[in-house]
Parts: sequence; C-alpha cells; structure tokens
Amino acid sequence: MKQDYHIKTPKGEIVYTEPGDRGPHDMKIFTRFPKQPWKTTLYYIGVILRLKGAVENRNYPPPYQGAKMLFNFCRDCIFSKMPIKDLCKKYKIPE
Repeated sequence: MKQDYHIKTPKGEIVYTEPGDRGPHDMKIFTRFPKQPWKTTLYYIGVILRLKGAVENRNYPPPYQGAKMLFNFCRDCIFSKMPIKDLCKKYKIPE
C-alpha cells in the first residue's frame, strides 16, 4: 500500500507523510499550515483524521479497530471534561 502522501488543501495547506518507525505500515504525518481560518482548520482536521484512520486500521486486526479507537479518542476530546493529557494516557498515545 502507498506509504507517502502529499495532499494540498484548496487554501494551500500541505499534509505530507514519511514512513514511520513503529511498525511496517506506520507513517509520520506532517503539515505546513500557513494560514489558520476556522473552515480551513476543519478541512485540515478531516484530512488528517481520514489518513490517520487508514494508517491505524493497517496496524490493528480487522474489523477496523484502529479507526474505532481513533473515533473514540476524538469523541472523548470533544465531549469529555478529562484533560487532553489524561485522555492521551487513557488511549496509550505517547506524548
């Protein structure tokens, strides 16, 4: 499966990847974000979440457990009162 992505949003933000070192299908996701209007931020978040969900699904057994864990983390970031640092610990996300 493709390992390197280079995606440009309509407003000029760039999301790109490089192979990661945490597993055979891992990739590092980077961005260049010259402006930060709210609509563009949401577009950016959508691109990153879709890409990260695909990466995580390749690192966990079917049926789509990686994307499910990512979804639960994002839901808790929005609705939980728990500090983000504690949520990261709960979902075993390294700092």
